[in-house]
Amino acid sequence: MIPKISIIVPVYNVELFLHKCIISILSQTFKDFELILINDGSTDKSGEICDVYSQKDSRIKVIHKKNEGQSSARNKGLEIARGDYIGFVDSDDWIEQDMYKTLYESSIKANADIAVIGFREVNEKGNVLSEYLPQNLLLGEILKKAYPWNKIFKRDLFFSNNLNFIEGRYYEDLELIPRLFVHSKKTIGLDSVGYNYLKRVGATTSARDSKILDNLWAYTNIKDYLIKMELYDTYQEEFEKGLLYFKEYYSNILYDYPTTFLLRNSNRIINDFNKIGGLGIREYISFTYRHLNFCIKRLGYKSLMKLKGTLNT
Repeated sequence: MIPKISIIVPVYNVELFLHKCIISILSQTFKDFELILINDGSTDKSGEICDVYSQKDSRIKVIHKKNEGQSSARNKGLEIARGDYIGFVDSDDWIEQDMYKTLYESSIKANADIAVIGFREVNEKGNVLSEYLPQNLLLGEILKKAYPWNKIFKRDLFFSNNLNFIEGRYYEDLELIPRLFVHSKKTIGLDSVGYNYLKRVGATTSARDSKILDNLWAYTNIKDYLIKMELYDTYQEEFEKGLLYFKEYYSNILYDYPTTFLLRNSNRIINDFNKIGGLGIREYISFTYRHLNFCIKRLGYKSLMKLKGTLNT
């Protein structure tokens, strides 16, 4: 029998969090789903945990594969998913009991291709950092929160439009979700929180490394796709609204990266920004000032700590 929803969970070295994630899915008040666990070459006990749960519940399918990244794991899940709708959960997160019931029933009632529910960010101490409720779901808003995990999608959106996650990149969800959105005949937002996103130290979104460059790549790819599909004129205003938000967001992340990193990747950063409209002189000056100010403060702090260490000896 075909399930109403296929829930895809990519799994990689999350043995400390995986039980909570899986239990939150199996505890859903909505029961007509299949749970697809993709063990992406874990070297801890994550794969064993997946197998144990699959023996307890016939709705669970486990795929063990070599480590090729989250995009590859999600695509593998899409290949075997049978549900009318597709949902995604990250393996270190957890969901509220009524999340899929609320998403599915609202989608059916509204005949929506995509339904979006609110989420909260939680740190490892259990403190709520922020909450988000979806409102005014135009492209500009979708670009701000282009995550797959607080949504369900009609399966046909992926297969009729030949869409999946681009492999070998980070922030692949930011690149894909807007492409799905522009093919959706109807997208609805729900005024409740259903998803709990664990903000872990060292995760992709908090790490200070070259992964951040793919964040900018995603925006250039979205624009290229809109142009290719002859949709850019339709979505230009909303895309540029999202772009304004992104420039501020990107600056807030990038200013405290090492100067050597910025210089080494300056051509790529500038070229990618030029593909989506470029940066103005004021934006360059503002960013440079902010970065230099950060460097001066950091040097001052290091000097102070060194002096303090000298005085204590």
